[in-house]
Amino acid sequence: MIKYQLLLIINLIISINLFGQKNAGVFFGANMPQFYRANNEIVRFPFIKPKYSWQAGIFMDIVDTKKYSLKLELAYNNKGAKEKFSDDLNNTLESEADLTYGQINLFPIVYKPLGAKKISPFISIGGYYSYLINARYKTKVKNTTYFIDETAKSNTLKEDYGVNLALGLNYKKISLEYRIEAGIPKILNQSETLSTIKNKTHSIIITFK
Repeated sequence: MIKYQLLLIINLIISINLFGQKNAGVFFGANMPQFYRANNEIVRFPFIKPKYSWQAGIFMDIVDTKKYSLKLELAYNNKGAKEKFSDDLNNTLESEADLTYGQINLFPIVYKPLGAKKISPFISIGGYYSYLINARYKTKVKNTTYFIDETAKSNTLKEDYGVNLALGLNYKKISLEYRIEAGIPKILNQSETLSTIKNKTHSIIITFK
């Protein structure tokens, strides 16, 4: 709870500073989240196919020069995964995980090779810290009603962190970027096979200053 409150405080500070700041703005994007294992293999059972979700937030360029920037973001980010699979009785099952985080992204390196041109590409390298707001796991046999997996929810770890890499194109005050982020710690506090799964998200982000 304390760390979630800290996220809210940081959100308030950034929001206050947005007013009158030339190098601040908002962003939103489409996510294609999934889970992966520590050996980088996509989880084959039961979460393999990505789901589709969204994220939105605010940002500030703490440092902004001709070719380099340091950017801080605060986001409301939805992650998870979904899959169809068969159990030992050959029943077709559908599972879905919805994870909602409050997230801080820090990009200490935003490199603009062409400088401050009207249209300029950029690459961003950084990391993220996120705190779980809500988790929901549900499973159903095909053509039946979902049942909620409270055990998985209670075993979902509150904190996640990882690395971010983004490639984008800036035009005046609008940016379009492709971003990939990969979590470092596992997301479930369990001893079973699925306990090794981690977050991984591909995103298309639009930013407005």
